[in-house]
Parts: sequence; structure tokens; C-alpha cells
Amino acid sequence: MNKAVKTMLVLGGTALAGYFAYTQYKSLNNAVKLDKSLHTFLKNLYGEEPELVTIKAMNHIGIKAGFTKAVIEKYGDIESGIRDYVQEYYPALAKRLSVEIFAKAEEESNETV
Repeated sequence: MNKAVKTMLVLGGTALAGYFAYTQYKSLNNAVKLDKSLHTFLKNLYGEEPELVTIKAMNHIGIKAGFTKAVIEKYGDIESGIRDYVQEYYPALAKRLSVEIFAKAEEESNETV
């Protein structure tokens, strides 16, 4: 009887570890797909190349998007646009999402006169 309990515990632990690994794989795979598709979506929607930083933690996804000050002032709802996009196309990631919008540093031109 003792051997049967030990076998059941080992099999249960193995199944639990496998399930955890599978859910983390799906979450990471969705995060990679989101990173690729969100960049194109934002570029098409706002007409500017965004600076995107996607951070994937154990149970959390953070998105930092950088735009110029003009775009941020023109479109005040960039954060809600990103949240709506993630909710529509990646609903599993929308529960644990944080979005931050920041102004990009403007590049100085090094033109010689």
C-alpha cells in the first residue's frame, strides 16, 4: 500500500509540473506573438514607429510604449487602445497586463552647416 501511495504522489507531482510548464509555454508564446503584432498595429493606427518594450514575468505582462509628444497629445487614449487590442486578440494576457505610455526622447539632428 505504501508503494502505491508513493507512485500516485510521483505521478501527481509530474502531472502538476507538466501542466505548469505547458501554461507558461502558452503564455510566453502569446507574449511573443503580441510583441510582433502590436508593433504593426500601433504603427498603422498612429502613423508613427513606436518604441515598444514588452516585459514578461511569471504571471504578468508589462508593455511600455513610447511615442513623440505630438502623438501623445493628439491621441490621448493610447493606453486604452493597447488594452482593447490585447483584450480582443489575446484575452488570456489581458487579465495580467500593465500598460505605460512615455514620451520618446527627440533625436537631435547632426547636420553640418
